Amino acid sequence: MSGAKSSDVDLDGRSDIIAGSYDGYVYILDGVNKNIKWKSPNFGQYGGMGLAVSDIDKDGIPNILITNYVPSDNVYFYDYQYNRMTETYDLLRQVNKTGDGYVHTLAAADINNDGNTEVLIPDYSASIVYVYGLINGTYNY
Repeated sequence: MSGAKSSDVDLDGRSDIIAGSYDGYVYILDGVNKNIKWKSPNFGQYGGMGLAVSDIDKDGIPNILITNYVPSDNVYFYDYQYNRMTETYDLLRQVNKTGDGYVHTLAAADINNDGNTEVLIPDYSASIVYVYGLINGTYNY
């Protein structure tokens, strides 16, 4: 396993386990019976190394942020969210950064006390920490 979090991401009143795996998938498990509730698309060998759960867009439904360590695809992170209508998880946003991509982890926090949650991305290869804010549905840094 490459990363794990616990949160009620489908709002059923029970904590779920969100876990990245070295098989390239992120799994969401029922926190009570441990049954698999969702299996992500395959992110590659190191996909899902870093996970964060936060209601970034303030719609009352937690966002699941997943890093991708594969530098050749220039993806920094994915933003998934539970869809109550289809009872599955939708990819809302994919954040790319050309030329970079050694992302092991990420965090979500309101670092400047403006009431909005930012996504912090430390890039191993660039020795930089990028701070992304969600503005009008798009992540900007």
